[in-house]
Amino acid sequence: MDRDMLINILKVAAMYKSDIIAFINGLEADRVEVGRITVPDKAVGRFVEEAAAQKGKDLFPDPQVVFDDGYIFVSFKVKKVMTISVTCAIEITEFKFQDGEHTMLCTYSLLGQSFKNKAIHDAIMNFGRSSDLLRRGIVVGQNSIAISFDKLAGERKIPDWLTLIYEKCDDGRLFFKYEIV
Repeated sequence: MDRDMLINILKVAAMYKSDIIAFINGLEADRVEVGRITVPDKAVGRFVEEAAAQKGKDLFPDPQVVFDDGYIFVSFKVKKVMTISVTCAIEITEFKFQDGEHTMLCTYSLLGQSFKNKAIHDAIMNFGRSSDLLRRGIVVGQNSIAISFDKLAGERKIPDWLTLIYEKCDDGRLFFKYEIV
């Protein structure tokens, strides 16, 4: 292995050490050898839990994230006047992760009958717009979500030598092809 490449990999591991264990748990040797990796739903679930905690554990308790059948399902409870369970189905429509551009666009829909209630939709929109963690790099629209991984990373620079190509979302994992250039 090239010395500079090893140094770059170790720098990335050091910058993201709080998240690296969940990512490493999703690695499979046979997939890595052919340029493919997976990200487990637990890794993204931790991020969603952090965002919910910033908003207040009592307002959005115990969020759950599941990757299945092409969708990212995010389930949580909204506590307003009463507690209502909410499930949001998110579909990745565009994913760019290459030198100079690290973005993801998604569409989402709320599942279940109670979502005709405007107050619930407004609570979700408010969560997406007011959480500090989300405000840094995630924009929630009427039925869309735009994510800038560069903004989420903040001062921790995403390596230019890593390219990810989104393949699918299924069985508790996001599947990617990777290239190191």
